[in-house]
Amino acid sequence: CGDTYTESVDALGHTYADAPCPAPKTCTVCGNEDGNALGHSYDNGVITTEPTCTEGGYTTYSCACGDNYIGNQTAATGHSYKNGICGSCGTADPDYEPEKELFDLYGANMILGNNLAMNFYIEVADIEPTEDYYAVITKERANGEDLVVTIQDEDWQKYSSSLYRVSLDKIAAKEMADNVTVVVYNDEGEAVSKVWEDSVRKYAMRMLKGEEANETPNAELLALYVEILNYGAAAQEHFDYNANDLANKQLTDAQKAYGLANVEMKDSQVKGEGYYGTSLTLESNILMNFYFNNIPADHDDMYAIATYTDHYGEEKKIRIEGESFEQYNSTTWKVTVAGLVVADCRQLVDVKVYDSENAVIASAVDSIESYTARKNGDGPLFIAIMKFAVAAYNTFH
Repeated sequence: CGDTYTESVDALGHTYADAPCPAPKTCTVCGNEDGNALGHSYDNGVITTEPTCTEGGYTTYSCACGDNYIGNQTAATGHSYKNGICGSCGTADPDYEPEKELFDLYGANMILGNNLAMNFYIEVADIEPTEDYYAVITKERANGEDLVVTIQDEDWQKYSSSLYRVSLDKIAAKEMADNVTVVVYNDEGEAVSKVWEDSVRKYAMRMLKGEEANETPNAELLALYVEILNYGAAAQEHFDYNANDLANKQLTDAQKAYGLANVEMKDSQVKGEGYYGTSLTLESNILMNFYFNNIPADHDDMYAIATYTDHYGEEKKIRIEGESFEQYNSTTWKVTVAGLVVADCRQLVDVKVYDSENAVIASAVDSIESYTARKNGDGPLFIAIMKFAVAAYNTFH
């Protein structure tokens, strides 16, 4: 009949296919674009570049489409120099100045003069003549009261053409086990020598073992080293100083047998006018103290003369000025005689005190031996003093 009509149906709707990251989505039927791209995905392309000494670090983030960006930037680490070379990259430090090698001290020894002293030696070849130096000697006392002695190079003794000598002469008998260190510094306060560490005990044990190693050991030297240590140990116990680390504790039974079995102690004291008594000062040296009770309070213009013959047979005279007399009590004054060496223990010391008119007003004769003979019953220290003194005398003669 020719009649027609139109039937309505719903639209199909766009069907979009995925497009590259920056491009919009496009309908596969009509080509319409919705204007929204998928967006980049960087999860599958993360590369971290670590920082180096000179370059900073960073992380590179990449998308599958080829797009990328940089993030997480860090600073360069800088060089880590050690001994003039960077440990990370091997670059040389342009400011590096190699440290001077520390030199060894030449050695040490002891002297048995009128005190206990240790000498330390520095080789002349190790010292630059255009620079200034000083040596620091530290005596590490067991009671914590360390003694530090600084000796400038102009005060070093020229021991020989190749050696300088510095000394520590303040070692009490009770301190023989105490450690002593020596270091040399330049004028900038930089150590230029290695630390020398020693003690009277270490020295005596070295010498003792060295003498034992000889094909024909010297019996007098063996006895001397043993009696030095025995004297130190007796002093420690007498003065209650570091008694848990006695100077002779390292001696073996065989080494102890090198010591003196017995010594004679004879009292030869002569009491003169105004004489009160005698004592010994047992510090770095053995001092004899004579006491007189008829010295006036005003005695600065007086003096005393101590006369003795040393162990080599030479006559010695020591003058003690009145101003150095020390008051012992209200009526007694002390006159101290220094200069005796330990080997002079049996030498009689004749002390005369003179007034301002050179008249003798007081006198006495005594010796270390006499004193120890009178004090023999007061403990082992006085026997140890005599054994040490006799061993020293035997060594020198």
